[in-house]
Amino acid sequence: MLTRDQRSENNASEREFSENSCTPDDQELLTEDDLSLIHALQIAPRAGWSQLAPVLGAHPNTIAERWERIRSRGLAWITAHELGTSQTSCLGLIEVDYELAERDTVIETLSRIPEVVSFDLSTRSRDLLLLAGAPSVGEFSRDVLDRLAGIRGITHYQTSFCTRVYRTGEQWRLSSLSSEQQRRVGRLNPSSNADETGSFEPSPQLLDILAHNGRATAADIARLTGVHATTAQRQLNKARRMPSLLWRCDVSQAAAGYPITCHWFARLAADLHGRAATELAKLPGVRLCTSTTGATNFLVTMWLSGMEEVARMEEQLLELIPSMQLVESAVTMQIIKRSGWMLTPDGRATGEVVRPVSR
Repeated sequence: MLTRDQRSENNASEREFSENSCTPDDQELLTEDDLSLIHALQIAPRAGWSQLAPVLGAHPNTIAERWERIRSRGLAWITAHELGTSQTSCLGLIEVDYELAERDTVIETLSRIPEVVSFDLSTRSRDLLLLAGAPSVGEFSRDVLDRLAGIRGITHYQTSFCTRVYRTGEQWRLSSLSSEQQRRVGRLNPSSNADETGSFEPSPQLLDILAHNGRATAADIARLTGVHATTAQRQLNKARRMPSLLWRCDVSQAAAGYPITCHWFARLAADLHGRAATELAKLPGVRLCTSTTGATNFLVTMWLSGMEEVARMEEQLLELIPSMQLVESAVTMQIIKRSGWMLTPDGRATGEVVRPVSR
């Protein structure tokens, strides 16, 4: 856990986000230069500004200032987490209903559960849709479901497990860079190598820092943890090469021009799931694609540019996979939490992070 000083610094960061964020009525779209930078950071989240300068055609200082403006307004942010790795081998989707009078209490309590990685206000057959992770089914039951059972105001919940995840949010990309630019940026990523990291296990303090700021420098880590700068640099280098640590650049979907999130719950013959996922990867808006247990066995989540896109995408889904039965579509009203980050009603980062617990 973070020390009091570390929490104070993170709280100051949260206030900075809050003070710089606009209200939903003051929503701004990201510029083309902003989107190009974010696309580059989706590919290589820790690439240096001087490395990106020749690719983006801008001075390193200009790029740094641009990112600081984007980041401080909560329009994009970089984090590191272990969701979907061996540390969270059991992923589950939990559909929650609550008493309307207890809505705020339920949402606030769920927000504080580290294993509840993401959740949103949903429509149709549920009030909330949660994505939660744990190392095992037993720990999922103990650390997630048992806690849900004790939350005042929850009237019903049901769980389905992700049996095979084909695509997740960190694989989603903007379409702002050319193919050549994407290749050049891709070369800036360090390769994951378990042999190089050996038995290295990052401390909870280091994981907390990287969850709040995936671009934290060795100097930042040294200051916050009290270790020598050389030690901090060595730990950071090893963390960057850990196959189990995922780095991602997230973006406010409304500011990026994709204000609508839609989930499709479907039935599909089990032997077609892999081929279906391959076809769905051709669609630019796919954020999540997973096989599941439950009444339906296949889930697709997409970001869309408008409500009119929902019907058009349903047509495309059925053209790509004619045998798929779309049982239900559900449009998200508000994303509360994404990969541990708390969001504003218009989808900006607040700066508050509840890091998913790893073991």
